[in-house]
Amino acid sequence: IAALLGLTATSLIVNGLSFWATIRPLRTIAAPAVLATNALATFLNYLPFKVGALVRIAIHNRRDRVPLLTIGAWFAAMTVLISAALTPLIAASFWRRTIDGPWWAASIGGLVTCYLAVVGVARLFAGPRGLALLTSFAARLGWSWPTRLLGSAAFAQLHGGLTILADAKASALTMLFRIADIAVQSLRFVLVAHIIHEPLSFAN
Repeated sequence: IAALLGLTATSLIVNGLSFWATIRPLRTIAAPAVLATNALATFLNYLPFKVGALVRIAIHNRRDRVPLLTIGAWFAAMTVLISAALTPLIAASFWRRTIDGPWWAASIGGLVTCYLAVVGVARLFAGPRGLALLTSFAARLGWSWPTRLLGSAAFAQLHGGLTILADAKASALTMLFRIADIAVQSLRFVLVAHIIHEPLSFAN
């Protein structure tokens, strides 16, 4: 039970660090502040109406002065990186139905491929050069409203999501923290099964 509580605390820390790592290309927020916000939001997630998510947004907006659209871009980038970390593991698990050599090979290969794809595509459209590419594409289509949108201050904040994804270090850290959290959650399941005397291994 003590180990289970310790793993729960570890999960909170790892999740908080993933938020901290992702926002770093756009804004410097102290790691303890992000960890505390994550712990509070995680606790409040047990309440209805997405209170935890709303509190997380309010704290980062009011305390850390992160604009709402930048927070949206931050969370969107995290969603992309979480998907990049989970998809290869889920695909390998459906394929092998257990953890063996081919599972490890497929998982690691898939993670590296997803990471390179996310960073590579993001770098095409991130920064001033990426914005110019998007504007040129919209102009060639003859659309006026996308051109005005791309030049707006609101889009500049949303465009920060690509800045996050294009940052090799931030993307790698976020994916690594997410993988670490998956390992922690898996160990929690094994420990709970042991406590209630049910046979369960990582391969299950």
